[in-house]
Amino acid sequence: MGKIIATEGFWRIGKTSLCKRLDKRIKKAKFIYEPDHLKLKNRPGNVEYWYLKKWKEKMELAKKYKEKGCIVIMERSFVSTLSFSKALGKKITRPMKKLIKYHEENVPDIMIILEAPPLFLKRIIFNKTDKKILKIPILYKEKKFFIKYTKYLHKFVDDFKIEHFYVKVANDSNFYPLSSIVDIVLKKLKEEAPLR
Repeated sequence: MGKIIATEGFWRIGKTSLCKRLDKRIKKAKFIYEPDHLKLKNRPGNVEYWYLKKWKEKMELAKKYKEKGCIVIMERSFVSTLSFSKALGKKITRPMKKLIKYHEENVPDIMIILEAPPLFLKRIIFNKTDKKILKIPILYKEKKFFIKYTKYLHKFVDDFKIEHFYVKVANDSNFYPLSSIVDIVLKKLKEEAPLR
């Protein structure tokens, strides 16, 4: 039987690296990358609506893979979009509400939430050499943004009743070895969401 596993956590915390490793370690895995509006030539008018729409497309694809017995590994989920929007104090539009209703009824089977201490996250955010971070000014210009974002991410995971577990990936100054993080995640998945 297939499963849909989503990974969540703050920017640059290691979601992509983890997903790629899980893709290699789990039999019959399918990796679905997160959508990225920064790669578009023309920026969408309502970025949050665009993301919710893309997440619907990706969830529909994930469900098809799941029906075929695949273990789907999704990089992020619609929860990221809602958390980002809420942390910025943006209003939910009527078209967004319809998409949120869809997502409420189509959540991942389990979510892995990567965590790191605030000091470590600050170091990532305010490192001005990170080109990906520099493309999203709000991440380093609004000093409390990452605290708000993380708070709302946890809130929405609870509100949507998504099965989840947390994995600490760093101490105040360094990432833990990726191989040990992967082993911890695989062990927790085996305990909480058997892959067969």
